[in-house]
Amino acid sequence: MRLTLVHPCIGRRPGERYIRSWQMEPLPPATLAGLTPRDIDVRFYDDRMESIPYDEPTDLVAMSVETYTARRAYQIASEYRRRNVPVVMGGFHAVVLARSTDDLPSIREEFNARVARMELPDKHYTALVAPFETRWDSLARESPFADRTSPDRQGPKLTLFLVIAGLLFVTLPTVNLVNVTVSRILERASEIGVRKAFGAPTRSLIAQFVVENVVLTLAGGAIGLVLSAFVLRALNQSGLFAFSAFAVNARVFGYGVLLAIAFGLFSGVYPAWRMARLHPVEALKGGPSR
Repeated sequence: MRLTLVHPCIGRRPGERYIRSWQMEPLPPATLAGLTPRDIDVRFYDDRMESIPYDEPTDLVAMSVETYTARRAYQIASEYRRRNVPVVMGGFHAVVLARSTDDLPSIREEFNARVARMELPDKHYTALVAPFETRWDSLARESPFADRTSPDRQGPKLTLFLVIAGLLFVTLPTVNLVNVTVSRILERASEIGVRKAFGAPTRSLIAQFVVENVVLTLAGGAIGLVLSAFVLRALNQSGLFAFSAFAVNARVFGYGVLLAIAFGLFSGVYPAWRMARLHPVEALKGGPSR
């Protein structure tokens, strides 16, 4: 019989080694190997340092799992089970299984009520906090404006902060983009005057400049996407952020495309409407008189 022991890391990118491996050395695999009878062939693979040979013949796979390695451990277990190899997983890892996301608020409320009834182990402590939260809420709890002693979710606070910061961050570029668009259209005032003199309707002039502005905005968004991919790859290879793997998210990219289109429309409609309403004589003279 062959037994395969695996120590999972926190995460792994396909085809690459994990950056800045966890510093604590695992004792459970060594303990299991020591307790295993000598007539059993034991193989050990450390996911932090080497690739796991899933196709290597084995009769049983055993892993010690903790909360921060659980996600990677499930991935490893799925690969072995896909090959009809049984997997045994041990360790401590709390998981909430709900029928649907609609049940989570009531489960969270019941959990917090039970925690509130627990007795404190020492009189020096004034509160027991065991938050029932998602990874986003857990990240928000570490933010400077979060209440770490409250069992309530802190994710909405971080979301609100990021939305406000994002709106403030994009306001100045939007104003600048409007000014650039106005200057660009003013340079083509004579073209507008000639087209209006030959009977071009206001609607077609507005459509022309709006489409041009949206195309330019999308081109800028595409360049930003490519640069972001290079920056994220450089961050992954640098190891500056331990236990993190950054990648371009397709959903976020879609939101970015929609945001770029909105900016293109917003910054193009007003300048185009303003110039399209000019009298042909004013347009041929170079734009509205100041």
